[in-house]
Amino acid sequence: MELPRLLTPHTVTVKDFEGTGAYGDIYATPRTCQWVRVEEKTKLVRDKTGAEVVSSGQVFLRPQHAPVPLGSLVLLPSGRESRVLRVDHEDTRPAPEHYIAYLE
Repeated sequence: MELPRLLTPHTVTVKDFEGTGAYGDIYATPRTCQWVRVEEKTKLVRDKTGAEVVSSGQVFLRPQHAPVPLGSLVLLPSGRESRVLRVDHEDTRPAPEHYIAYLE
């Protein structure tokens, strides 16, 4: 079972974070993720170090779009590009399996 298309009308572009080099951050070739849900809401979350940070948006992704590494860049339908702070995997049946990427 996957997230219904009615609830996932958006398309985003993801540039996966691959590491840091001599000239800065390195990103993979951009990939398009269709049938996702974008919610540009402010929310308090914990990042990978456990510090509380403010997330300015969330992207609900289908399993085929994962993994999205921390630090990846996501181009939203609004034209804003944002960095991934945290990714949660939700697999609580009977609800559809999905991932939530919290954005900076």
